[in-house]
Amino acid sequence: MVTSSSKPTLSVLENIDEDVFWLIAHQLTRVKSSLVDLSSTSRRMRRMAMPLLFSRCVTWFTGRSELPPVAIRPLVRHLKYKGRIDADRCEETFGKELPCLPALCSIAFDGRGVGVPWCALKRCLSLPLLTALTFEEGTSFRRIDPYPAEELADISINLKSLSHNASPWLLFTPIPTNTVPTTGVIPQPEEQFQEHFVLESRCLSAIVSKLPLTVEYLKLSVETAPLAQMCTTPWPCLRELHLYGYVIERSELPFLRDLLCLAPRLHTLSVELCHKKLAKNDRSSVLGRPPYTLDRTLAIKALKLAYPDPQDAILIAASGPHLTSLSLNDHPRFYLHRLCTALRSRWSAPLLSSADCLGILQRMDIPNLQTFELVYQTEGDDDDELLQYVATAYASLSHLEIHRYRRDWAQSIPYLHIARLLEAAKSLRTVHLNLDFHEDHGPYSMDSEARSRWARIRNTRGQELANVLQSCPILEYVALFYNAYESCLWVEYHPSRCAEPHMRFAEDDSPPLPLYMRH
Repeated sequence: MVTSSSKPTLSVLENIDEDVFWLIAHQLTRVKSSLVDLSSTSRRMRRMAMPLLFSRCVTWFTGRSELPPVAIRPLVRHLKYKGRIDADRCEETFGKELPCLPALCSIAFDGRGVGVPWCALKRCLSLPLLTALTFEEGTSFRRIDPYPAEELADISINLKSLSHNASPWLLFTPIPTNTVPTTGVIPQPEEQFQEHFVLESRCLSAIVSKLPLTVEYLKLSVETAPLAQMCTTPWPCLRELHLYGYVIERSELPFLRDLLCLAPRLHTLSVELCHKKLAKNDRSSVLGRPPYTLDRTLAIKALKLAYPDPQDAILIAASGPHLTSLSLNDHPRFYLHRLCTALRSRWSAPLLSSADCLGILQRMDIPNLQTFELVYQTEGDDDDELLQYVATAYASLSHLEIHRYRRDWAQSIPYLHIARLLEAAKSLRTVHLNLDFHEDHGPYSMDSEARSRWARIRNTRGQELANVLQSCPILEYVALFYNAYESCLWVEYHPSRCAEPHMRFAEDDSPPLPLYMRH
C-alpha cells in the first residue's frame, strides 16, 4: 500500500527495457494513434518512440510541400509520393526533400492514374541507401516515355525490394464511348489495354534487368512481368516472389519452372492468377503435373496458390518440415466473382472441392504447418473428413482461415458443428471463418434492413463460435467475414476470458470493388 511517506516510484513503462518497448511499439502501430498516445506519456517514451513515429512520411509530387522539420529528417526511412507528377516540370519541382533525408531507404509512388517520369525515378535510384521501390495501385505507367535502358545501365542500383501493386480491376475499366471504333465492335479489355501493357512491361523490364544480383523481394503483375527475361540469369538473393493478375497469354507460365531453378534461396512463393473462362486449363499450375520434377530441392517456408491444380507437382516439391505457411485460395475473391457480372462472364473461378483439398493435404508432408488458408466449395455436408484432418494433422497450427462456399444454395450451414470439429486443434490462436451464411446480404448491399438483421445474427453466431472454440487454451479470437457497406472485412469475437472487447472490427479481406463493378 502506498502511504504519504512512501517514496514515489517510476512507472513500469519508465523502467521498461528498450528491446521490449520496441516489441510493444511495433504492435501499437497496427492501431491508429496508439503509439502517438504512448509517446505522449513521458519524455523517455517520446525519445524511444520517435524513430518509429517518424520513420514513414508522405509528401506530394507538386513540389509545393514544405521540407520536414530538421529534428526528424535523420529518422525518415520510408517516403511515399502521392499525386501526379508533371513530367514537364519534373526537373525543377520533384525531390527537393531527398537531399535532406540521409537515412532514406524506401520510396513508394502513388501516381493517381499516371506513371512516374524517368527524371523522377532517376533521382530516386541515385540515392546511395535506396533498397526498396514500390509502385502503388495508383501508379499505372500511363502518359510517360519508356525508361531508357542505356541510362539505367550507367546507374548503380542496389534494390533489395521491388513491388508493383497494379490495380486488380484495370481490365474492367469502362471503355469511353468516344473510343468505340466506327465499326461499332467494342474491343475486348485485353485489346483495349494492350498498348498500356506494352509500355508497362518495357518500364519494368528496364528496372528488373538491373536486379538479379541484389533483389530479395519481387512482386509483379503477370500481365507485364518480364518472366522470359528473368529466366536467363540466376537470382542468388531472391527470397520472396509474388506473381498475381490475369493470365492473358499462357505462354508466360512455363517460365515459372525455370525461374524456380534459378532462385536457390527462395522461401516464399505466391502465385495468385485468374484464367479466362473456356480456357483449356483454367487452373494455375506452377510446375505442371507429375512426373515433372525440379533439378533441385525447394526449401519454401510459405506457399500461396490461387485456384491451384490439385495435381500440380509444386505441392509435393514444396512439402517438408520447412513449410510453415500454406494458402490454397481464390483470386479475385469468389464472393466478388459472384457479385460482378464483368468478372463472372469472362474469368473463371474453379473452386476446389472438399475432396480436392483433402487429397492435396494427405499427399503433402507438412508437419510444422502454422498458418493455413483454405477456400473450397461443398456438396452438402461433405467436408467433415477434411475439417477433422485439418484440426488433428498439424500440431503447431496457430492461424486458420476458411472460406467455405455452398454449391447448393439451399444446403444448411452447420456452423456450430464446424466449430466443434475445429476445436480439436488446441494450438489455434486465431480463426477466420467465411461460412457463406444464408442471411448474409452480400458485398456492398444498400438494403439497410437486411444489413441490420444480418448484423444481429452475425454477432450472435460469432460469440457462439468463440464460446465453442475457447476450449483451445491459447485462442485469442474467432473472426467472421463481414460485407460492410464500402469494404469486405473481418469482425473479431473474443472468448469471455479475454481482456479485449468481445467484438472488434479488424482488417479488410480484399481490395474494394470500384463503383462501376458493383453489379
